Amino acid sequence: LTLPGREEPLESEVVPDEAAPAFGFSAEYTVQKDDVSLTQLVNTPVRIELLDEAKVPLGEASLSLEPMLRASLMEEEWLPLSAENGPSILVSVSAEKPILTEDEMEETTVFTSDILSMHRLPPTSLLVDGQSEADHLFTYTAVMKVVGIEAPFMFPGGTIALPPPSPAPQEPASEGAATEPSEDVPKGKKEDELAGQYISWSGASVKLFLGIEAYNRWRKAVEKGEPTVTVLIQRHPKDPHAVLDTNASRYAAIAPLDLSPMIEVDTTFHAGHFAVHHHEEYEHVPPPTDPKAKKQPTPLPEEATEEEGAPHPYETAGTILRVDVSSFYPLNPRPPTPPPPLPKTTDLIPKRTLPALAPKTAAAEFEAQVKEVVESLAAEWSALFPYTKPNPDDGAEAQDSRRRELLYQLNSSGQYFVFKEKLKRSVVRLAREIGQRPKGEAPDSAVVQSFYNELYVALTKRMHAALDATFFPPVEPPKAPSAPDAADATPTATTLGSLAAEAETLFRFEEAAVYHQERVATSPQDASAWLAYATFLLRTSQRAKAEECAREALALEPANEEAILVYGATLASRDNLEEAEVFLKATLDAAPDDVELWLLMGLLYERMDRRRDVRIALKQATAMTEQTEGGVQPHYVGLARRLLPFAAAPLIERALELSAGADALEAEQLRAELLMQRDELSAAEEKLE
Repeated sequence: LTLPGREEPLESEVVPDEAAPAFGFSAEYTVQKDDVSLTQLVNTPVRIELLDEAKVPLGEASLSLEPMLRASLMEEEWLPLSAENGPSILVSVSAEKPILTEDEMEETTVFTSDILSMHRLPPTSLLVDGQSEADHLFTYTAVMKVVGIEAPFMFPGGTIALPPPSPAPQEPASEGAATEPSEDVPKGKKEDELAGQYISWSGASVKLFLGIEAYNRWRKAVEKGEPTVTVLIQRHPKDPHAVLDTNASRYAAIAPLDLSPMIEVDTTFHAGHFAVHHHEEYEHVPPPTDPKAKKQPTPLPEEATEEEGAPHPYETAGTILRVDVSSFYPLNPRPPTPPPPLPKTTDLIPKRTLPALAPKTAAAEFEAQVKEVVESLAAEWSALFPYTKPNPDDGAEAQDSRRRELLYQLNSSGQYFVFKEKLKRSVVRLAREIGQRPKGEAPDSAVVQSFYNELYVALTKRMHAALDATFFPPVEPPKAPSAPDAADATPTATTLGSLAAEAETLFRFEEAAVYHQERVATSPQDASAWLAYATFLLRTSQRAKAEECAREALALEPANEEAILVYGATLASRDNLEEAEVFLKATLDAAPDDVELWLLMGLLYERMDRRRDVRIALKQATAMTEQTEGGVQPHYVGLARRLLPFAAAPLIERALELSAGADALEAEQLRAELLMQRDELSAAEEKLE
């Protein structure tokens, strides 16, 4: 094996001469991640040579290592050896990881230039009739110079070639027969440019690895129209001992490659036809003569130069150089298609309308207004007869006198009219619900009488229901029978929350569940009560029920950031990743400077197999922790600690895996607490020990 950049080959041990010899030979190769080393890697393949015991070559093959820039494994492959009997050799390549990271892949590229041929030559460079390539005196060398690379790339061996023979004229087709156009007919300007004799190179290909800095520098230079690649063409006598070229400087050519087409969006290939000019700065150095030679090289006659200002033969002939240029990644990549906008959290969980603000039915409105009228009547009666005891035993005449006085007061003060107007709206609504009839039709007397009867019955029924609820309210069982009598003004919900936390600490989970249930029953409109119940259910592995409680908390308080985080983490743990993204992204949008939330988004995108988004999230978190000790690793531990009350096990475990190098003691403690949440106490004890 001859590895790139190494002159001395590595040899295996001699193996027996068998039909399928097994070499079992491997070699290690360390690659430096700089532009020069990687350019050498992509240009120089591994050379594999098979020798017999006497070191006589039996065949050879080559293997490019360029795929290892982006992969950690090249699968086993049979490479044919350059031998007549056609044997092949089985090889594979592996590495610990790809040479380039995924971020580096997007910001670097491999740029390839293939020098193909030079066309539209000056008349003095052409073969005359009857001559072949063997009669041509010269061979041509292409020299490629690249900005930023000191050593040029040289490709000797360019030879003049004749165009393919013209196709024989076809016989005219019979009348009515269909004809097809010949494929050899020129189809445009470029076909005309390639007609005639030309100079051809074989294998004149250069690959350049452009690192991050070179990649950006090239892109800016191409955008400004600055040359980055220049090709020089030089001619040399095939036999320098027989011929001395006195016109070498005159036919030295230069072709700056205009790579502006490569800056177009998402372009990775350009078949370039570049104008060739006279290289005026070229100074030809004739080869040294051998004084002992019997015959000195014969100098060619010098050609007359053009008058000052006259075009050079290259310009007159319109000489062009064909070079195919390509890049693995475009210099101007197309921006990724933005994902569709995420819905708002309130689109998925609408805000809950409180019962007090919800519209009432006609019957409920009528009963509520009857109750208000009763309370107003009681207030009027108390104001008129402040010293009369309830249920006085002073006879029917006194009671009737007080009744008439109350009626007089209601009529004279206008309260009776107020009561009537207050009840009118609800009575009209109730009447419309009872008697639906087509508009525009006049009802007959029987229909009207039936309607009045139904309305009277409905109003009486609703009135008695309202009076019964006012004077004989139903006895409701206590919503929180477990709550102790408070010695101070502490709200019952707060007391129940403290009792639930205490019971959970003592591993009395059933008792804690009762306290949480009584708390949400006592304060059904309290988002914090529902959220506390949701996190308790998560810690006791009741995820489906916990998800519903978290939804209720968000419905009551859509802007509650902790509730959004809990619900998003719960969805992510249950593999509802698309919906989880909506809520976790909303949490990040509310706190864009929170490193742990960026890392959490990275964990989510990793589970969604969205590698580009993972890199963006991690890159943002890394940029925010550049000035802190330890980088992002300690923040992974902080994220695990933050998610522990929600028992988001998949996210916690992955965060602890990525926290390698951070506080190992705290990481083990978090793993133990996670095991305790799963009721795996023995395993947790081992972790803590």
